[in-house]
Amino acid sequence: MLLEFYNTDLSGGLKIVYKDIHGNVLGEDDSKSEFLCLIDGKDFIVQEARFGGIVIQKK
Repeated sequence: MLLEFYNTDLSGGLKIVYKDIHGNVLGEDDSKSEFLCLIDGKDFIVQEARFGGIVIQKK
């Protein structure tokens, strides 16, 4: 599954968009403040940056 991360609006927030391998949107979620995902078999935490944007850090 492909994931895309966005700010929900100008004041911030985290939006996660789930896509299939063809790029079709399967769902969206803006209820989380952080998200745990796997990239190349390693754990990463995705969250909103303090002054906007999205930060992805190794757990």
